[in-house]
Amino acid sequence: MKDADKTQYFILKEHVSIIYKQSQEKPHYQYFFNYIISQKTDQKDFQNEFPSMFNQIMTENQGWKKICSNIYDIIQKQFQETQSNQSTLQQKSSNVFQIISMDENVTQYNRQLFQGIIKKVENQLEQINKELAFYGIEFSQLFIRKLQFYSFFIIWRFICYDKYQMYKKEQQIFLDNKAIVQNKYENAILRNQKKESQNQGEQQAKIIYKLCIMQFYKEKKNNVSELINQNKKTSFQLIKELDQQLLIRKENIIKVEHFETSIIGYLIDQREFIQKYIEQLVSNLQNDIKIQLDIQPYIQDSLTLIKNNAKIIFDRCKILLNSQIQQPSDFIYGYENHNISLKQTLKYILGQKAEKVEINLHKQIFLDDESIKIFNLPIEQILQTDTIPLQFFDTFLEEFIKQLSILIEESKKLETQVDEFQLKGQFEELKNTMNGCDQSCPTCNRKCDSEFYYADHKHKCTNGHQLRGLKKILIRNSPSLFTCEEIVDDAEIQIVETCKIKTWREIKAYYKNWSFMDILKTEELQQNKQKMIEIWNGGIGQQMCQKLSQDLKYEIRYQQKHDLPMQQQHSSTHFIFILDDSGSMEKNWKCVINCVESQFQQISRKRNARVSVVIFNNTARVVLKCEELRIEEQLKLITYQNGGTKYGPAFQKTLELIKENTEYDNTVILFYTDGLAEYPTKEIEQFGKISKRMKDTISFLACSLPTKSPSLEQILTFCKKEFTYSEWRDKIEPSNLNKNWTEMISQAHLDKYKA
Repeated sequence: MKDADKTQYFILKEHVSIIYKQSQEKPHYQYFFNYIISQKTDQKDFQNEFPSMFNQIMTENQGWKKICSNIYDIIQKQFQETQSNQSTLQQKSSNVFQIISMDENVTQYNRQLFQGIIKKVENQLEQINKELAFYGIEFSQLFIRKLQFYSFFIIWRFICYDKYQMYKKEQQIFLDNKAIVQNKYENAILRNQKKESQNQGEQQAKIIYKLCIMQFYKEKKNNVSELINQNKKTSFQLIKELDQQLLIRKENIIKVEHFETSIIGYLIDQREFIQKYIEQLVSNLQNDIKIQLDIQPYIQDSLTLIKNNAKIIFDRCKILLNSQIQQPSDFIYGYENHNISLKQTLKYILGQKAEKVEINLHKQIFLDDESIKIFNLPIEQILQTDTIPLQFFDTFLEEFIKQLSILIEESKKLETQVDEFQLKGQFEELKNTMNGCDQSCPTCNRKCDSEFYYADHKHKCTNGHQLRGLKKILIRNSPSLFTCEEIVDDAEIQIVETCKIKTWREIKAYYKNWSFMDILKTEELQQNKQKMIEIWNGGIGQQMCQKLSQDLKYEIRYQQKHDLPMQQQHSSTHFIFILDDSGSMEKNWKCVINCVESQFQQISRKRNARVSVVIFNNTARVVLKCEELRIEEQLKLITYQNGGTKYGPAFQKTLELIKENTEYDNTVILFYTDGLAEYPTKEIEQFGKISKRMKDTISFLACSLPTKSPSLEQILTFCKKEFTYSEWRDKIEPSNLNKNWTEMISQAHLDKYKA
């Protein structure tokens, strides 16, 4: 199909994109997008006004055209992949009616093709709908129905185009045959019977050659159909097989790719990988068909058999011709105007039962002969009422045999054309069945392997879900190491687009058309978990983290996956107490120590928790350095010394502790002072230079006795910008420290399961 033809006969497509820009001319755009991003503006205004505004934005940026263009691209791609190429047989055929019949088959598209196209369109619309949901917009069923009708219209246009091309080809074939017919009648008018007999011999040899090719594809069609059925498997079976080959046996099944590239491609974008794999599988199957069902020996054997039969009758004619030289009355004399039936001749050459002949001379030519081999060829569809002048019968046979010899040589260049078996529908069905549903799990990106042609189809991963980290989902600065089956309902998940925290229970309720717990047998669930552990810990995890670090421009920390339930995998926390022991704290020191003891008791009940204590006045000292709690022994180390008040040394020691203990998921800084001090510019600047990964683990709570502290305000401003959580609480008496510290240490976000 030429590009010029597409322009002439297809709806033109346009490449458009929706680009959002902050514009001074349209500040209301920014107002609505602020609500989408952070919900800081009025919800009522958004609900009432944004839908119409969204339509305006889409219209201005040609968004609707882009949606239609995407649908068009899907349909065009499918038709281009399945469009029948003009075969050598069709191009060279001299029988126009045979070609018309073939082309009618070409334009009878299999329903599997249409089902596949419609399913891809529906999946595209569903994906767009989900993306728009983050903007508070959802397509109505009426609009979706309109887009479906648009799809049907585009499909109809493609079919019409193929029909048009077919009619153009038929017209050309008629014109090509005009010269042949003209030559035939010119010979008849000029009574150039010898030349006409030669032309007939040549044409009939070519027709039989093409019929042999057609017969080959007809006879072998069932063999091809059986091979297709032998390779047919469901999406579930295919993914199960790919898991075994790639993830367990470590086989490289995509020949053009490096093995590790294949595994990563399979895990990150399973849908695209499987489509590529299916194309390779079908291509390999078609190559195997070409090798197993080679057309060359079949055609050569067929033409040789027919040629030998023709030589037998030709040799007999030669004998009769020689005899007529001595006894002319026995052969030609009296038969000058006699003709031999072309139908009779072809049937005899093919060893088929012919009509009885009454004329004695004809009986001598068409003798019963066991040396004539039978070859079943459906010549009835091309037999004509033409005759061959008896006196030039040997000329016909001689040219017929000569042309067969030429065609036998020509057949050595033949290759089996899989399209000629006219089983495109079965190949499409094979692809659709193996590909199955085009949807991927929204939370781990594993491809749905549930049978999609059921009316009550629900998306499932019956071979098991995969680690969410393989979808590049992070828990702070490390990939998530849980499969969808492992996540408990109360686990928290942060939505990237809105930054909101949702529980796994809420996520599942949102994706109602997905099932997230499809392996019910404990043994199979454990096998899937072990499979993911081996893949992640076997090197793929480290590669993923390195790639993410490059893409995100900050360090992504690699962690091993362990065979523990989510309930037993607690996040690790490093608690750092920063205590002021300046002169003014002397009378309150015992009260502070009592509060510290109380918090140590609470922390000791947590798993994977360590404690550091920094005490400061003019200088700072570390009395506990990221230690497991031994409360009675360690409290003795927290002693009062007296002095002035400087924040800088305390923050310097704290920074050193954080840098030395980077393996913790959370770092909680609990700061208390009853005095004022200068802003520690140098030390705070050093905090700004640590990696984003480290900053994302830090929570900071400052409690102070003074109501106003410019330096603490500056510190808090910095911490809010850089850390995960920051707060300053003033007017806190030492006796009230317990309440404030307890709130921080027992905060749900430190103990909640993160998925």
